[in-house]
Amino acid sequence: MRINSSKTVKLQGKLRVSQKHLSRSKFVPWLTLSGVWLQRNGFNIGDKLRIVPREKLLLIEVVEEPAEPETVQEIQPQRSSQTQKR
Repeated sequence: MRINSSKTVKLQGKLRVSQKHLSRSKFVPWLTLSGVWLQRNGFNIGDKLRIVPREKLLLIEVVEEPAEPETVQEIQPQRSSQTQKR
């Protein structure tokens, strides 16, 4: 994985329209990240991301998918001959 230097982008505004009350619609900050540099830094199409917000900082990391659970056969305890006689 090749890590590139930082990027500078501009935070945009987007109108968030309220479906129930148009008067409650408002502009909210909007951030778009795209580019080959994301893939070069380990972010791939379809990855699940965790975004951890801090004061004036966003930490973005790939959430590793858990490994597929192995098939476990349930083992039934065998009764001893003494248990069966009771």
